[in-house]
Amino acid sequence: MNSKENNENPSYLQSITSTTDLKSKHIIQIADFLPKQERDTLFETVCANQEAFQYIRTPESTKGGALHLSLKPEKSEAPEVVLIREACECLSKRTMKLLPRLFTDLDVEPFPVSHIPFSLTNCLNGHKGIPHTDESGGRFKITLLYYFHKIPKVFRGGAIEFYETDTTAQSGHSDKAFAKVEHEDNLLIAFPSRMYHGVTDVQLDSVEFEDGRFVAVGFLGPW
Repeated sequence: MNSKENNENPSYLQSITSTTDLKSKHIIQIADFLPKQERDTLFETVCANQEAFQYIRTPESTKGGALHLSLKPEKSEAPEVVLIREACECLSKRTMKLLPRLFTDLDVEPFPVSHIPFSLTNCLNGHKGIPHTDESGGRFKITLLYYFHKIPKVFRGGAIEFYETDTTAQSGHSDKAFAKVEHEDNLLIAFPSRMYHGVTDVQLDSVEFEDGRFVAVGFLGPW
């Protein structure tokens, strides 16, 4: 399917009924989200301006680390950041067109959205995200992930796994994932921010920036 067809017909990875809160769990994935030219421009611009990224060790990471870049204007107006921000505008614009469908299919009460800011992360060898939610105290309602990587893919692992909420467990979630999505190039994933999710180990023998696991992350909320 081409990007236009996919954008009009988001496909469901899985929709199940939770045994803990009896609410449906929805995960939407859209393959070939960006047209090839926009996807290639984004990847090439990111790789050509890799000095804009900073090393971080995120709280939900158990080991390894990642290279991160916030694209919020107040964070930086450095020339290389501006170039990447402009290349990412296609993500925001195309996702904006999907909002009515996302609100309906993810069972989220609609709220005004004027722009979708994304941040970029390039996960390094050994990175692993422990299960967590993106709610931020109820601030965010929808999480957006856009995956892209070098073709052919160099790293292994880095899949996202989803877990049922379990209020009786100390962790707040079940031990076993109910769904898993592999990191595939040009894939958009959307799910409720309250859903627990984690990332499997990234295995990467290369130290080249362009060989990493790239993800653009966006959070949507009424605040």
